Amino acid sequence: MTPRDPHPEPEPEPEPEPEPDDPGSPTEPSSAGSQSGSSDTTDSEPEDVPNGEVDLEATERELTPDEVLWYRLKRSISLLAGRQSEILRLGRYVHEREAEIDDAKKRAKELIEQRLHEDVDETAVEQLVTLFRSVTESDLGDTSLSEEERREAFRDALVEVSEALPDGAMGTYLDSVSKAMGAPAGVGMLLSSLLVSLVGELEMMVGHAARALYERRPSMLDDSERKFTWSEVSAFDDLDEFRDHVVDKAVDDLLRGSLLDWLDYFEKKFQLKLPTSVRSFASIEVVQRRHAIVHNAGTASAQYLEKLKGYKHDVNLNDRLPVSYEYLARAADELFLIGFGIAVAAGLKQCSEDDVIQSIESEIGNRCFYLLHEGRLELIEKIVESTNLERMKSDRTKFVVQVNGWLALKSLGRFEQCRATIEDLDVSSRSRDFALARLALLDQVPEAHALAKKMLADGELSPEFWLTWPLLKEVRAYDATLDDPVDDSSGAE
Repeated sequence: MTPRDPHPEPEPEPEPEPEPDDPGSPTEPSSAGSQSGSSDTTDSEPEDVPNGEVDLEATERELTPDEVLWYRLKRSISLLAGRQSEILRLGRYVHEREAEIDDAKKRAKELIEQRLHEDVDETAVEQLVTLFRSVTESDLGDTSLSEEERREAFRDALVEVSEALPDGAMGTYLDSVSKAMGAPAGVGMLLSSLLVSLVGELEMMVGHAARALYERRPSMLDDSERKFTWSEVSAFDDLDEFRDHVVDKAVDDLLRGSLLDWLDYFEKKFQLKLPTSVRSFASIEVVQRRHAIVHNAGTASAQYLEKLKGYKHDVNLNDRLPVSYEYLARAADELFLIGFGIAVAAGLKQCSEDDVIQSIESEIGNRCFYLLHEGRLELIEKIVESTNLERMKSDRTKFVVQVNGWLALKSLGRFEQCRATIEDLDVSSRSRDFALARLALLDQVPEAHALAKKMLADGELSPEFWLTWPLLKEVRAYDATLDDPVDDSSGAE
């Protein structure tokens, strides 16, 4: 479920979901903001500006400081989300092709071709790979053989392969197969590289958020311990250029620290109240694993162990720190939670205008809506848990966030944790999409279907959201079994 945002704007990077602020969203428009397609250019980015960039000076009215700050923070969220989605897509692509990428026979063939420059006997390669594997995995498949008998069987097999090859080629074949089978897993290397990229994306967002906050509150630079000489100051053409330089240095100094240093900096310097979940073992370990990959060939270093000494784990010095696709996906969730938490906390701390606060709160519901489509259910659960729902100004937005959290729990097989709360929910005085959400969550599918058809006919539910709303998945499945299914083109029966 998704709210309307009083400051709708296109995502800077494409995401797989429809923009939840489009007309026809299954939610009511906010009285504080305009609809998508409005002529108020402060609420949407110009279509002719490439890459989602907006010229803040070219808007019809000057944006308030709150609007400028939240625009920049929201854009950093969208950038992080879009780039994480692409990294995870690449991770899935690599994971699904593991057998092809780590094919020892293909590797050996390529090595032989590089050295012999002639057609490779693929049968011989396959026999050698099978032979090496049998020795490693099952002692030639017969545990009743003595050590001497196993050695003799191995020699006989090698002789048989050698006799089928041209004179002098056996050594190259043996060496190539040995190297191919002993090479590091290519999939693991690629996934490790993607983990490094994930951490880099968070680092970029942290820098963007710090810069936006400094530009919003330049006075925060006053207590900097850095001193400048007259010659350094006079090298700049004007005060704005010098200020930008000071901000650059402050951000650079911040990014040289550890993850915990970043979090401490935002909490102490900017007085942000970050969720406790951003300091989890999982998030700290992800960053330390990245460092081990870059600086210690993917094995646990003394620094890795030192940074994690306050936590329970079973990693020892020089242990390999592999990266599977499952680990990559969990790491993305942990890192997104940090970046999202910083941006939302910064917006709520520094902004006071009601419509901007409403936009910040709406972003929480909107982001969960996007994440539902991506199947990042554990991340949705953590975002909802870390959100102070009682302090939300909009009761509707609060409900939207709750519904997304409940749907995530249901999809994770833990619906009993929230079933009683939903059953006791009184929606009699609310708009019909509240009732639809309750019916769908409680699997009252025929009733939800009947209500959805009425809402489609009355224009309260768009055909687009009927087709894409994750909450209505079972309702759509039920509709497909009927003799008179919903007409998606008209939005009515």
